[in-house]
Amino acid sequence: MIRTATLTDRSTFLLLWSEHMVEQEKDGSHLLATTRNLYKHLETFESYVTGCTNGTCIFYEVNDKPIALVLAGAFQGLDEWETDMGKIATVWGVYVQPSYRGQGMAVKLFQQCLKTALEMGFDSVETYVRVNNAHGQRVAKAFGTTPYLQQHLVSLKDPAVLGNDEAREALGREVSDG
Repeated sequence: MIRTATLTDRSTFLLLWSEHMVEQEKDGSHLLATTRNLYKHLETFESYVTGCTNGTCIFYEVNDKPIALVLAGAFQGLDEWETDMGKIATVWGVYVQPSYRGQGMAVKLFQQCLKTALEMGFDSVETYVRVNNAHGQRVAKAFGTTPYLQQHLVSLKDPAVLGNDEAREALGREVSDG
């Protein structure tokens, strides 16, 4: 069964989202599975389910026990940005507990997320899928997503990043020659 979360689902959200964050960190996500980060996502969850921000959390249940979720909606306080894609909802994550994977639950959750986003007045939904998440890539493509942004991270803790003048000079020549 699929259902929309309410504020009384706070502890269930914390349990599932903490599992999601630990798994994401193990798989190479730059977002650490810390208590602080967990509670920042809890703030988003609470803002969505109380209606302070346009968004939702949807659970997939087996025998009345939530075993999967999707969290999606506007950035807190920024849900009225004007874009060429209209009003955009962000999918913060889709998570299915490992023992329930391979049964199409992520697809069903994402499908419900899209329907709910449309009902909430969103025109588009954006999702971020790590390049090493083959299943997530397939789910996104199955819904006709169009890649529109490539995200790059630069570690400022790497001294070579700031000291690589030769690479920047070559890039500068390339840009001015182009």
